Amino acid sequence: MELPDDPSILVLLVATDGAAWLPEVLKGLRAQQYRPIKVLAVDNASADGSGAILAKAFGVRRIVSLERRIGYGRALAAGLKIATERRLDADAFLILHDDAALGPGAVESMVRTMQTTGAGIVGAKLLEWDNPLWLQDFGQTTDRYGRAVPRVERGEIDQGQYEQVEEVLYATSATLLVARELVEKVGLFDPRFVAMRDDFDLSWRARIAGYKTVVDPGAVVRHASAVQRELRDSPVRGRTRYFYERNMIATLIKNYSLPRLAIALPFTILLTLVNSLLYFLTGRRSSAVQVLQALQWNLAHLPSTLRARARAQRNRTEHDAVVTDLMHHGATRLRAQFERAVEKVVGEVDEGPEDELEKPRPRLVDRVRAHPVGSLVLLAVVLGLVGARGLFFSHQIAGVDLLPFPSSMRSFFTEFVSGWRGPAAGGAGPATPGLVILGILSFITFGSGWLAQRVLLLGLPLVGALSMHRLCLALGMKDRGRRLAVVAYAASPLMLAAFGGGRLPDLVLLAFAPALLIPLVRAAGLAPEGGWRSVASGIAWLAVATALAPWSVVFFAGTGILIAALCAGMRKTTTGVVLARTATIVGGALILLLPWSAELFRAGSPLGAGGGDPQRTMTDILALSAGPIRALPLAVAFGLPVAGLAGLLGAPAQRRRAAAIFTGVAFVSIGVAWAVARGVPWIAPRPELPLTGAAVAWCVLAGIGFDAAASRLRARAFGLPHLVAGIAGIVLLVQIAASAGWIARGDHPGLVASGGLIPSFLAEQAAQKGPFRVAWVDGTLDAPRVALSGPAGQTMLQFLQRPAGAAATDLRRTFAAIASDE
Repeated sequence: MELPDDPSILVLLVATDGAAWLPEVLKGLRAQQYRPIKVLAVDNASADGSGAILAKAFGVRRIVSLERRIGYGRALAAGLKIATERRLDADAFLILHDDAALGPGAVESMVRTMQTTGAGIVGAKLLEWDNPLWLQDFGQTTDRYGRAVPRVERGEIDQGQYEQVEEVLYATSATLLVARELVEKVGLFDPRFVAMRDDFDLSWRARIAGYKTVVDPGAVVRHASAVQRELRDSPVRGRTRYFYERNMIATLIKNYSLPRLAIALPFTILLTLVNSLLYFLTGRRSSAVQVLQALQWNLAHLPSTLRARARAQRNRTEHDAVVTDLMHHGATRLRAQFERAVEKVVGEVDEGPEDELEKPRPRLVDRVRAHPVGSLVLLAVVLGLVGARGLFFSHQIAGVDLLPFPSSMRSFFTEFVSGWRGPAAGGAGPATPGLVILGILSFITFGSGWLAQRVLLLGLPLVGALSMHRLCLALGMKDRGRRLAVVAYAASPLMLAAFGGGRLPDLVLLAFAPALLIPLVRAAGLAPEGGWRSVASGIAWLAVATALAPWSVVFFAGTGILIAALCAGMRKTTTGVVLARTATIVGGALILLLPWSAELFRAGSPLGAGGGDPQRTMTDILALSAGPIRALPLAVAFGLPVAGLAGLLGAPAQRRRAAAIFTGVAFVSIGVAWAVARGVPWIAPRPELPLTGAAVAWCVLAGIGFDAAASRLRARAFGLPHLVAGIAGIVLLVQIAASAGWIARGDHPGLVASGGLIPSFLAEQAAQKGPFRVAWVDGTLDAPRVALSGPAGQTMLQFLQRPAGAAATDLRRTFAAIASDE
């Protein structure tokens, strides 16, 4: 690209409430000796007198006054349109922020750099507005997933270390010289980007079209960075995380080639979801919501993003390598990502100017005290990874309800839309929407069944802890009670047994149960009402839970009726509200799951799938150890019930109604589990499922009691309450310690390598005699359950599949006759 010897320059200055900085900006412009240069200023509906300052400096004909405030990219586009209409022709455009003051000779230096390098974009060396000794920016880069990597350290002093013209991935839009040829070919900023990452997108589009971006150290600019530092009102204020994530993802979609995008986009989305979870767990709910809203925006605006992508790709003349070579990558970046994730959890230490650098770093114990929830989450994650070490050195694993994933993630979606069920006997009928959820999980994990299994298995207990945290927040518990409830729930014998046995439906119910109760406790008056959003989220979460654990709908409906009945003896007006809320959410979830939800009420329904567990005694049920796998010895398994009863006794007056209701839920859940264990199969397929209600209730009661005990017992002389609280606390701590030991040992008797499920002689027979079917039989003599598969066994494609059709019926009858010797 070539420029004339004395190219004409048009300065495009957009002002948005920039009166505090404009005098210095105008002073810097007047000091420029370069000619020919013209200025066109855009007043973006400023309310602080910026328009008057611009009109006085340049005259009315050089001002564009917008009636309403719009985004920076749209304001620039409006300025360019007016410049064309007024025939303000130029060979290059100098984009200048209203908080960026040019140093002497900056424009002349940038023009000279553009002429000598042939670059399409030239950026400046940016210094701090209030302290010009500090560097603010000298070009920017990112990793391959769009995450910014600063080239200048915070508080770095300008000592001449950046004195060479350098090609960079992108330069900050505070001061950019952009060639007219480039603007005519690829355009300027994306008008949808209100702010943040618009310069990144422009430079990327320019680079793949053959135009370099360089930074000129001779162009020195003081920059206040008013938008990013929220020094003025703007749409970005308080929502920087939203615009950053939103525009970053859109930039990746627009500019990467298709093969690169297929690798980068899933990882970026996964990293975004992980960041949102970490923000939420550490109390930064606004940031967590903003990240999810950024994903939502990209989904809603995907058609316009794809149109922008088509335009960018039409102009492509370079391979992705010219861009990725300018990106930061390698082991150091992976380490930085890990450190950033840890900082989100345990908090980061801010370093100020030089005089603060000598202060001692906070001790580890201080960080833990400052971020107790984050520290607990980090400890739980580390402990879980240590305990799951054996799962990372095997092929796909299988449990009671956890089957190997298919080799292709597309198989989930193909099976879902297929009208034919069953690999062998077959039959018509709808597939569970859970296949779509599993397919999305496979997509996020890059189509790896190995990784998807582990994310599912290890992620559900973490979701359960988060779910309990949300329930405790809704109930208004203080931090102490919430922490205890979350840890106790994640370490409960029921959760450990479901994990160790690969009981996927049980894990799903345990993960979602606390969150499912939130709309019910709101309707019962135990928590502030959440309006229609509470109902809508309840419908959505119940639909997701039911798609993976069908008994969830029975759990929710039964718990809703129970809470309504318990409210009848306390506050009659809430009974109808709870029943109506229960019916609305159950009905909405079943409608969302149609036509599959109709299958739940037919013979052979997945609602009744399970059984075959040995009968358990009342002692086992009280200890929440009703399954075939006993994670903890009975001697240390009673921590939750003891702590829950102590919480009931110590509940303060304002919590007694909630304590009474959750106590009722606990005892009724235990009674239902006892009935199932005694042979009443129509209630639930196994006793562990109704016991979920007891686990949730005991944890909530323990949190309520601990909340009250921490303050009330200190104000009283030592007596019986202190003794009861002390014993309950010790018993619960012993159980949690035993659970931590079980996790750390990594002993998961119900999880085996999938190859260990299939006898080796079946593969040999298949190789010798060709394909055949294998019948897998369990259940009882009176009601045998039969499944057919090929020699390799079943996969998650048969998850929650109801045997359908005449062939399946005949198959069951045949095996029933064989079992009874008829």
